[in-house]
Amino acid sequence: MIKNYIKIAFRNLRKNKIDSAISIGGLAVGLACCILLVFYVRFEWSHDNFHENADRIYRVTDQSENPSTGEVYKSLTTPYPLAAVLDSTFPQAEYVLNIVKGPVDIKENDKFIQQVVTFSDPGFFDTFTFPILHGNSSTPLENPDNIVLTKEAALRYFGTTNVVGQSLTIRLNKEEYVLTVSAVTQNIAKNSSIKFDMVLPLENYFRNESPENRKMMRETWYIGFG
Repeated sequence: MIKNYIKIAFRNLRKNKIDSAISIGGLAVGLACCILLVFYVRFEWSHDNFHENADRIYRVTDQSENPSTGEVYKSLTTPYPLAAVLDSTFPQAEYVLNIVKGPVDIKENDKFIQQVVTFSDPGFFDTFTFPILHGNSSTPLENPDNIVLTKEAALRYFGTTNVVGQSLTIRLNKEEYVLTVSAVTQNIAKNSSIKFDMVLPLENYFRNESPENRKMMRETWYIGFG
């Protein structure tokens, strides 16, 4: 019986070739779009789920209102002093971190090349699950003269991955500093909202500013940071 149904179906397909091609093509395109949509939504919903403490990590955002128009502004940046206030006000918070991106001149093949890097407070790798392949897995950012590289960055600068103890020369505010690689992490997953090739202790971010700007950024509440 099923064999007869299949024969009849093929006969109808051969008899109405154009209509069959349009119907089958439309069905194939529809299924392909549906599958792609499912994969896209699944990928978007998976962002940052790989962190072991994903359900306990929160990002603080800023919201302000224009008093004359009532228009509300939302921003991902917050003032630098806020972290210290949150840390002292909410003792249940294990880590309160400032994370910011900024340009750094990195010495590569006897030339300084500008790269955008990530700066963070010491608790970065305690808060987020970025697997460390080599080196200090507990406090890799405790020393201001340390630097953490991804596996990809280690290969780029040194040609190998286990480069703990090796040095990179950077330039901040026209001053040169020699940083020591304290750890090497696995390459960052594509579904991570935090992406980096290297992480430097936050103190290096302020080294890149003039003394006046450092004081202003550390103390004022009206400058976005992050």
